[in-house]
Amino acid sequence: MNPRKTRNPKKKETCSIPTDQDKIRLNRYIASSGLCSRRNADQLILAGRVFVDGRPETNPGIMVAQDNIVKVDGKTIRPIEEKVYIALNKPKLVITSKSDEQGRTTVMDLLPERLYHLNPVGRLDFDSSGLVIMTNDGELANLLTHPRFSFPKTYQVRANPPFDRDDIDAILGGVQIAEDVWARADRAILSGEVLTLTIHEGKYHHIKRMAESLGKKVCFLRRTAIGPIKIDGLLSGQWRMLTDKELSVLLGKTRR
Repeated sequence: MNPRKTRNPKKKETCSIPTDQDKIRLNRYIASSGLCSRRNADQLILAGRVFVDGRPETNPGIMVAQDNIVKVDGKTIRPIEEKVYIALNKPKLVITSKSDEQGRTTVMDLLPERLYHLNPVGRLDFDSSGLVIMTNDGELANLLTHPRFSFPKTYQVRANPPFDRDDIDAILGGVQIAEDVWARADRAILSGEVLTLTIHEGKYHHIKRMAESLGKKVCFLRRTAIGPIKIDGLLSGQWRMLTDKELSVLLGKTRR
């Protein structure tokens, strides 16, 4: 699948590069194209994969203008004027990635071609389901995954053997998931065998490792919310545009 640029002739949003004379940092230029986050753009530049006007450029802070020709891996990129933000209800057995070397289904296969330029924000395991935010706003994507902002994330979890009331106390108090590494939940509600957890931290396999520390194996994991964004009303595999209210909360917190 090849990303494509989309434009809305009826509504134009502020362009990342207002005029040919205005210049911005190279890493921001790349992020504004929707290719990746600014942090990942730094890695591309330092790896020598970025050329400006035909010359390799390894300085993420060099200033470039709209009339410069910027190429990444031989492909010319341009900032995308209109920012798009969607919420996707990812099914199980779908990769949260732009592509997969093993040929497995990715989140891109769930979107129409006009949205192929979007990137998933953060990760959600192959065997997990639920909310994934996707956007071509590389700067926002970078900020949403930064520990400083720590939007709460809510999950529904089932395990074998099932969670019980003692597990709730342990999860809220904190459990050891590795040597000198502890993890906890901010909120935990048990309804039957389904445990609803809200966490701020983003440790690798956070919930699965907490369950394992309690002698359990997660058999179902679905993310239902990220901050103000919820998957209510979205069937598995469906997506929707974020509302103005949701965007206001996200942009307001990350861009103060």
